[in-house]
Amino acid sequence: MFAMFKKKEQTQQSTAPPPPPIQQQQQALQQPPIAPPQQPAPKGSMFKGSLKVKAPPPQTSEILQQQTQPQTQQSQLTQSQSNSDILSPESDAYKQQFNQVEIPTPQEESNVEQKVEVKLNVEEVKKKPTGFGFLKKKQPEQALPTDESLQEQVESQINYGIQVKQNQVQEVNRQQEYTQEQSYQQNYSPKQPKELTNYEDQKKQIYKQNEHNEREIEQQQQYQQLQQYQQQQQQQQQQQQQQQQQQQQYQQQQQQQQQQQQQQQQQQFLYQSQVNSASPLKNSIINKSQTIQNSTNPQLDNSYVKQHQMIMEELEYFQTEANKKKAQIYISQQEIEKHIVQYQLKLQECNSRLTQLSIEQQVCAQQEQFEKAEEIEQSLKQIQDKITQIDNQIKQEELQYSKLQDEKENIRGEEYPFYQETEQKLEEIERLHIKYSDQYRFEGQASIKKLQQHIEEENERVKIQQIHTEIDSKHLDEEEQHLNQIMDNQTKEYRIEQDQLINKKSSLESEIAELQLLLNQKKNELQKVNVDLHQTKEKIQQVQQKFNLQLSKVQNKRTKLNDELNSLATERAQIEALEGDSLRKQHEYKNKLEYLSQQLESIREKRTELIKKANLVPEQCQQELDVTFKYQEAKKASLEALKELAQVQRQIDELNYKRNMGQSQLHEILNKKSELQKKLPKMIDDKALLVQNKNFKGAAQINEQIKEVQRQISLYEEKISENQTIETQILKEIDEIEDSLLSRQHQYQQLQQNAEICRYFVLELKLQEISQIDYYGLSYLVQDIKNELEQLFNKYQDLIYANRKVSVDNVDQIQDQEKEKEIINNNVNEIEDSQEHQYEQHQEVDNQVENEQIEQVIESHEQEQIQQQQENVVEMSEEEIQNYISNQKQIYLDIQQKIQQLEEQVSDHCQNEQYEEADQIQQEVDTLTQQANGIQIELKQKYNVDILQPEDQEN
Repeated sequence: MFAMFKKKEQTQQSTAPPPPPIQQQQQALQQPPIAPPQQPAPKGSMFKGSLKVKAPPPQTSEILQQQTQPQTQQSQLTQSQSNSDILSPESDAYKQQFNQVEIPTPQEESNVEQKVEVKLNVEEVKKKPTGFGFLKKKQPEQALPTDESLQEQVESQINYGIQVKQNQVQEVNRQQEYTQEQSYQQNYSPKQPKELTNYEDQKKQIYKQNEHNEREIEQQQQYQQLQQYQQQQQQQQQQQQQQQQQQQQYQQQQQQQQQQQQQQQQQQFLYQSQVNSASPLKNSIINKSQTIQNSTNPQLDNSYVKQHQMIMEELEYFQTEANKKKAQIYISQQEIEKHIVQYQLKLQECNSRLTQLSIEQQVCAQQEQFEKAEEIEQSLKQIQDKITQIDNQIKQEELQYSKLQDEKENIRGEEYPFYQETEQKLEEIERLHIKYSDQYRFEGQASIKKLQQHIEEENERVKIQQIHTEIDSKHLDEEEQHLNQIMDNQTKEYRIEQDQLINKKSSLESEIAELQLLLNQKKNELQKVNVDLHQTKEKIQQVQQKFNLQLSKVQNKRTKLNDELNSLATERAQIEALEGDSLRKQHEYKNKLEYLSQQLESIREKRTELIKKANLVPEQCQQELDVTFKYQEAKKASLEALKELAQVQRQIDELNYKRNMGQSQLHEILNKKSELQKKLPKMIDDKALLVQNKNFKGAAQINEQIKEVQRQISLYEEKISENQTIETQILKEIDEIEDSLLSRQHQYQQLQQNAEICRYFVLELKLQEISQIDYYGLSYLVQDIKNELEQLFNKYQDLIYANRKVSVDNVDQIQDQEKEKEIINNNVNEIEDSQEHQYEQHQEVDNQVENEQIEQVIESHEQEQIQQQQENVVEMSEEEIQNYISNQKQIYLDIQQKIQQLEEQVSDHCQNEQYEEADQIQQEVDTLTQQANGIQIELKQKYNVDILQPEDQEN
């Protein structure tokens, strides 16, 4: 019951206008009794200066006949209002702000409605002991509005508006019920005179219009009050914004002064906070935390971080540019070497063609074929011009190669001082970083200790205040129970009577519904019961009004206590926020210390790397000079030996050509000699026949012919002997030259072998230098160098191991540098992984709750799936299960075989540097592995079957 009264008091305080001062109330009581009808009265009084009372009209015979008719709309409205809560915002006594109150009378509840205004004197009403409108309620002193009180007022205004709308809807429903009941009564009740019905309709319309006007007036007043409240709230917000702006301006001025005083010091980070809340405890906490932060305002300077970034950017830019230039130089040198090799092949072809044409020219000259010899001479000149042109091109390419080599040496000469200077700068930054880390560690520990001490003090203070508020709350509860007990005792008889009358009313209403024939008689009884019920309610209200003052005091205490409890809750929330800030700062402090240590390690590693690079530059230059000089000398000697060998081979070719020509001539001579020798016996026989026939003239002619043949045969024999002597001389010369050719070939092979070994070491050193360059476009060059190194190593493996003493240091340096590069890359990756791990830790703290919820959902879903799978297993027979398992195993094996094939394809594509195709195939492998894992899990969970791998099954 106390909660009901408490609610009513809250609605009255939140919605009613502010009361006038006490002096004005006393003067109003001392005024004459006749008051103006429209003058508003104080909030505490229930009856106003003039009362509007409904009186019955002059009763006629027709009216008396209609007294037994059903109730009118007004009687139903008064009935509903009497049953409603006392002093609720829906009651007429609370709504109307004018000095008029409607009091229902027994005559008013009849079918005839007529309003008569009767003005009563205030003094006469005061004489009545039963009146409770003259109990003046002392209004509590209104405190200055705060954000919470303003918010409560807004909520109460909104609740009041909602209640008014609900009342309007209820009244509309009541009107509809009334019209239905009236139509029902008209159908079953005796007919009334037409004049009386017209009069009643007019009175109903007038009554409805009055009610509508009063509602509009009330809504307008409420709307005006809301507007005034909104304007006040806007003004207060504007004032708060102005105060905040003033505070900001004042803080900016202080910052400017501090910056002017601290120009000699390094940059500082000042932590400021704006005080926007009205709670004094919150302001004290924020001010205390700000003082702690200002006390820990360390004179730290991390500007060296920007310097470190600039130095690293300069180093990275220098290295990229140097690597870019070196890569371009290596690529162009490789192209020049390819061009020189092509030119040398062309030169060898031209020399071989030159020797061949010179031999042909000599033969033509011997055979006196001068025209052909002249043509050969022209082609020889063209070939010699082409040879000179190729020599000039080779010289130009070699000159360009030497220029590129000089440019590379200049780049290395720039690297050495730059690396030394950068290493010195990093040493200074390392010193500043250590100093900054130590200072940050000291200041952070001090600030965290102060903040924890402040949190402990606030916790103790809030605990003490919580105890006091709990004690006060207990006392208020006891007082409230005592008042409720007294009020319940004094209103017990009335409440029993009220319950009896309500039960009687309900029974009568049920009888009216069942017995329509006795409706008129029962309604007369119901009217009497309503009058008695109204009187009992008035008595209850009189008793309750006596305790309103005490209840209001208790309510005020309750509101203050609630405010204290709310403030304690806000303080507790602020303390928890401070604890959270403390934990966050500790976490940030640890993370930053870890980051600083990692950064220090990276700086030291970079320094050592730069020192090694700076020391390695002169060694690499000297090694490259030595190796390239040896290679050039060996290559030059090999080329000279090749030229001499070509000359000797040319001589041998000329002699072989002469020998071949002599042999061809000798073969012709022998053929001619054999023909003559075949003719000679026949000629001798012819001569003998002519002598027998004594034809001596003919015999003399044949004899001359025989002598001529014999003379030619002797000449051929001489030529044959000459050719044989020439051939023996040529063979002797060829033997002599071939001996020198063998020695020269052996010498050329040794020189060429030495040159190729030197070439191997040059390429090895070049591969080492290229591996240190981080630049795109060198993969083909590296592959070509590796292929050439592999060929040379397979060709001269033993000799390279024997001569490894010359370049074993180079190989060790290559391996050491590759290991150092791998270590540096691993350290960089570890630093990046640690930074990503720190960022992931921050995100994990935020998403931990969500992940737990997701895991719970997944687990529940998996359990449901397992249950469904088990149900499905039960439905299948054993044969079907075995067939299903065998099919799944076969599918699993097929998938594994396909995965192996795809993995082999992936490895092949990776070796051929076809990474896009490898990526696509790897995606297919991932999907197949997921399918296989799904089959394995399904068989394990459903049928408790382990699938062996294909290798295990084969074994």
